[in-house]
Amino acid sequence: MKNLFLSIVALFATASITAQTVTNLNNAGPGSLRNEVLNSQPGDVIDFSPALFANGNATLNLEYAIPILHSLTINGYLNNGDTLIINGQDTSQAFFVDGTAGSLTTELKLSDMVIEDCKKYSSNPLVFNSHGGAIMALDIARLELDDVHFRNNRVSGDGRGGAIYSNGVDSLFIRNCTFVRNRAATYAISNGGGWSGGIRLEAGYLSIDSSLFLGNESGGRGAALSTLDAHDVTISNSSFRNNIAGLDTNSAQVKRGGAILFWLTAEYTLKNCLFEGNYAPESGGAIEKIAGFNPSANFIMEDCIFRNNESGGNAGAVSVTSQPLVQKNCTFESNIAGRRGGALVLFRSSALIERSSFVNDSAADGAAVYLGDSVVNFVNSTFITDRTSNELILFSQFSSDSLYLHNCIFSIANGVDVISGNNAVESLGYNAFSSSPSFAIGSDLTSVTPAMLDLGPLQMNGGSTPTLMPGPNSVALNAGNPNDFSPAQNGPIYGLREIGAAESRVISYDTTLVCGNISWWGNNYSTPGTYSDTAYNANSIDSVGVLVLYSQDTSIVNRNGTLVALEQSQGTSYQWVDCANGFLPVTGAIDSTFLPTANGSYAVVLTNGSCSDTSDCINYNEVGIDEQSTRPLLTFYPNPTNGGLTLNSLDNLPKQLQVLDLYGRTISTLKVPSNEIQLPALSKGIYLLKWEFEGGVVQVDRVVVE
Repeated sequence: MKNLFLSIVALFATASITAQTVTNLNNAGPGSLRNEVLNSQPGDVIDFSPALFANGNATLNLEYAIPILHSLTINGYLNNGDTLIINGQDTSQAFFVDGTAGSLTTELKLSDMVIEDCKKYSSNPLVFNSHGGAIMALDIARLELDDVHFRNNRVSGDGRGGAIYSNGVDSLFIRNCTFVRNRAATYAISNGGGWSGGIRLEAGYLSIDSSLFLGNESGGRGAALSTLDAHDVTISNSSFRNNIAGLDTNSAQVKRGGAILFWLTAEYTLKNCLFEGNYAPESGGAIEKIAGFNPSANFIMEDCIFRNNESGGNAGAVSVTSQPLVQKNCTFESNIAGRRGGALVLFRSSALIERSSFVNDSAADGAAVYLGDSVVNFVNSTFITDRTSNELILFSQFSSDSLYLHNCIFSIANGVDVISGNNAVESLGYNAFSSSPSFAIGSDLTSVTPAMLDLGPLQMNGGSTPTLMPGPNSVALNAGNPNDFSPAQNGPIYGLREIGAAESRVISYDTTLVCGNISWWGNNYSTPGTYSDTAYNANSIDSVGVLVLYSQDTSIVNRNGTLVALEQSQGTSYQWVDCANGFLPVTGAIDSTFLPTANGSYAVVLTNGSCSDTSDCINYNEVGIDEQSTRPLLTFYPNPTNGGLTLNSLDNLPKQLQVLDLYGRTISTLKVPSNEIQLPALSKGIYLLKWEFEGGVVQVDRVVVE
């Protein structure tokens, strides 16, 4: 019923939409943004006059917040890097959107602007409107931000949401936005503030796409984002880097979630996101999910990278409590926890972790993962570290614990047991262990050294996240489950499955010169191009072949009087010929470049293996032109010479001089700094001097060296 009502309201609002234009950058008064908002009707669109940006960025300095009580669209400005900047001067909030004082159906859309240096402050935790340094939105239908960039905004005292505070907003949509160096700071007056330098969401649906959260800080939880009782949260194609939570000295603060803290259970989906360099003192260096339980609401992570995140306590990257985790195609690299779970902590959770890589994560206990009171499946994944730890996986051994391993690599450099808690662990086969665990079965490989694994560097090997590709001598090659043809982390299965997250791709490349019929993989090809073919076994791809056929390039160009053959393939030989004399070979002209000593018509014969072709003939009329002129560009003496020359020029001296033999082969190239030059050491004989002037003008002379 509510959606129907909103649709009807939107229909009538659309019919009466008008456009307003901001014509100055004043805080208030006619033509200001504040005035246009005050005089607007529900559904109006407010734009800024392009004349305000004639000299680049335009800055609107606010002295106090702009209240918004009904639906509006406010379009800033973005053109060739010039944009609108709304500046709170470190004293004012930018927008206060209140559905309780206005309309619960209010929808606000902001686009193409920067909001910076805004601030809300109160030392009284009972003062509710101290939240939202830049934007505070209460009980409205929709807040939509597109290309809005928040920087250096803050709340202090008991404030929440250094950039945005959203409470009771049905839907918050954020696209192509950045949140940089926003802060929620607290003092030791209570533990109710200092939550989220970026966004604080309390109830409602949240969607974030293609956005950046960089260098945000909070005194308490979730430096970039924290949510309480959200309905659903979807974050995609976004980066969270160098955010820091828990800067407050108040010991009562919850100092978790270096980038994000999720409180209570909702459906959380993270897809194609990067978390790098985030920090929390207590838990969840990148993400902390705590409290609440709903077995039908999953925490989903797909195609995400967690790198160099750190927690002073547990979970260097991610901690999930009381919620099912579904993780696919993720990579954890060099995350650190001071206590347990270098990459991941699961508590009272059921989890399916597949096609994922855990590389060089570290903690005192559980270098990669700590599990407590959980049922977990590790499938087609790789766990490896060269850091010192007591084990890769620490299992708490609650009575309800279960851990199932299938087609995974577990390797730790210092030779200790890869998993602690053996009585709760079951191998489903086709695993590779650096130790010899008691639960290993016949299809598992044990006591596998790093040299035996022969894994390549962590890099992109296909797919959306980095993997460790088994090398040609790896014991993991073709040793995986022969009946599992589901994709690996980096793509489809080729032939038999490898153990671990990554699949080695059997791709053969053939590149050859075509001058006839080529037989390849059972087919014949005779024209240049790129061709591919795929061989299949009974259940999957066996191998892929790529054939690149190219023909000889028979093009010739005249570059400043020198003929150049454009065919430069390895193994090509050249013979220049005189077209006017029955294609008679020019003696000694066997390079890719040729400077004729006489005018005429020339071609080049190209030979590479069994392939041979002749270029078209090119007319050449460069010799003697300048010599026949009554006023040459340059003269010199003496000629004959012992090597020294004095130059006389009608205008500027030439840029450089090429000395060539009579076959047109370059012997030396000289700069011409003055009217006196010295030729290189030359044997007695006749040589060509090719003078090159500005503008591509060339003069060729003969000189006799004695």
